[in-house]
Amino acid sequence: MLEFECRFKNIPKPAYFNRWINLRVPFSKVFGDVRCNLKEAVELAGIVWHGRVHCGLDDSINIARLLAVIMQRGFKFSITKFFMPPQAITQDSVMTWNRHHQFLVPQPKSFKKVIRKPGPKCGIFFSGCGNWTPNKGACCNYFQWATT
Repeated sequence: MLEFECRFKNIPKPAYFNRWINLRVPFSKVFGDVRCNLKEAVELAGIVWHGRVHCGLDDSINIARLLAVIMQRGFKFSITKFFMPPQAITQDSVMTWNRHHQFLVPQPKSFKKVIRKPGPKCGIFFSGCGNWTPNKGACCNYFQWATT
């Protein structure tokens, strides 16, 4: 989402946004492998939920409070996900870490398609992740509007 929004607004995205911590990873290591939403996770950690669910500011405050509890329990954070910028992708297959960072696997080429649906974007070309399926969607966040 951030990648698309920055490209759409023609704003350069700082490189530090290309890596992040998926909060589900440290949460599951501290509290067990429990599938839950943010409000349930906060309450499971013994914190009283403040504000409205899905309100950006309230969610951010509750995430920060949840992170504090996870840190108090001694968890050492590290990067869990990263994004390879499109300029680093070559014409041939590239080697990237698989999702468990255990071995290198070749990733498919990107694709180039045109918008056919009537509307303001009709006829405009774009590129995206070459490993897309209807059930899983894209395997990465690569998306770029064509410049020509």
